[in-house]
Amino acid sequence: MFRRHSLPFRSVLSGVFASCRAMSSSSVNTASSPCIVAVAQLQSTSNKLTNLIDIAKCAGWAKRDGACMLFLPENFGMFGDSTEQTLEQAEPPLTDDARENPSSVSQLLRETIRASSGGDDTPSSDKSVDFISLLEGIKTIAGESNVWISGGGMHVSGAPPADQSAIPRVYNTHIVVDNEGTLKCFYRKAHLFDVSIPGKVNLRESTTTAPGTELVMCDSPIGTCACIS
Repeated sequence: MFRRHSLPFRSVLSGVFASCRAMSSSSVNTASSPCIVAVAQLQSTSNKLTNLIDIAKCAGWAKRDGACMLFLPENFGMFGDSTEQTLEQAEPPLTDDARENPSSVSQLLRETIRASSGGDDTPSSDKSVDFISLLEGIKTIAGESNVWISGGGMHVSGAPPADQSAIPRVYNTHIVVDNEGTLKCFYRKAHLFDVSIPGKVNLRESTTTAPGTELVMCDSPIGTCACIS
């Protein structure tokens, strides 16, 4: 099962910024000056391009307000209208030779960041494209905004089925991308959301999602980040 985030997309990030001093263990930023962290909540849909445009707006606002890192929630880039659609549109396995987005998509994301960071009206788009890579989109947004991005979770294909079942499964994958657009690390969610209350609710993320097996850490502007969910 896949959960939808119920909170609306916030057009203003004020009130969700926090100042954090870089930890001394970080090799990325050991300066004594505070590093502003931006946290965004999204109302993700099944349209990956629309979701990336919303993220680009948030990155632009984060850049405008001097943030060094932007944190996004689970399902930040795609929430299918059905489990079947979510599985069908899962991201390909994360590799160095990942397919790039169309140049028109990358340009639109860059223009959106420039507009939102400068207080201008963001460009609108009715583009329909055959392929969208969320990872490549986040890389473009991070590089253009000069802001690190922590993406709380996206569905990535390549996971083994459960118990020889024919049902395909994905990995719920957390990514961290630096301000140059480089994937620093990725983590496959290990503790899946399985809840069964007889007569009330039966939610089993493990039906369509395979658990990861490793904890992951990486340096960031705010110190060492660890993914342990």
